[in-house]
Amino acid sequence: MLSGEDVSAQRKIEYRAPRLKYRPQSERKERNSFEFLLSFDEAGGATALARWLDASVRFQRALDSCMSTRYAERMYAENRFLNITYAAEAFHRITQGGTYMDQEEYDRLMAAYLEMTPDDRKPWFLGRMGYGNDAPLPKRLRSLAVISKEVTRPLIGREGRWAQTIAQVRNELTHLGEGPSKIGGSDLYYLSESVFAVLRVCMLVESGISTSVLAVKGSTYPVAWHSEKIKESVQSVREKLGLASDRK
Repeated sequence: MLSGEDVSAQRKIEYRAPRLKYRPQSERKERNSFEFLLSFDEAGGATALARWLDASVRFQRALDSCMSTRYAERMYAENRFLNITYAAEAFHRITQGGTYMDQEEYDRLMAAYLEMTPDDRKPWFLGRMGYGNDAPLPKRLRSLAVISKEVTRPLIGREGRWAQTIAQVRNELTHLGEGPSKIGGSDLYYLSESVFAVLRVCMLVESGISTSVLAVKGSTYPVAWHSEKIKESVQSVREKLGLASDRK
C-alpha cells in the first residue's frame, strides 16, 4: 500500500504515463521526413495546402478533437480514446451524414409513436428519440475504414471487425459498470492510434488528396510502425469483451 503496509496478496497494477515526454512547442525539434505521411510536394504543394485550409473549416471541431490526442500535455488513455472516437464519429456525420433508415420512413414511425404517447410524456419521448435515426457508430467507423482502406487495411484488418471492436470499447468506457474496466491502457493506446490512422487519411481525402497518392503509404513508417501492436490489441480486446475471436 502507499502507506507501506503489506496487503499480503499480489495485486495487478498498471503504471500509466505519457508514451512520449511532452515538450512545449518552443522546445520541439525538427522532425525527420520519414516521420510524415506525406511531404509538402507529395501532397500537391501550395494548391493542396489551400484546399486543406478551405475544406477543413467544415470539420474544424472534429479536427480539434482529433489533434488534442497528439498535442495535449497530459491525457489519460481512456480520454484519448474517447476524443479520437468522438472526432471520427463527428467527422463522418459532418461529411457523410448517415441515417439508420430512410428519413421519411423514420418520420412516419415517429408520428405513429407520438399518437400513442400521452401529452405529458411527449417531451421525454422526443428527447430520447430525437437522434434515434442517426447511423450507429460501427456503421460510421466502417464507412471511414472503407474510404481509407487502400492505406489502412494492412493496419486494421477487416473493416467491419475493426469497427465493431472500436465501438464496443467506446461502449465499455462510456457505460460505466461495477468494477474496473476490462481494457488496459496499452490496448487503448494502440486502438486510438488505429482510429487516428483511419481518420487522418479520410480527412486528407476529403480535402482533395488523391487516394492513388495515399495508397503507396500503407507500408511506410508513419502508418505501419505499430501495425503488429494494433492487431494484437484488437484481438486482445475482442477476447476480453467476448467478441468473436477469429484472427483474420
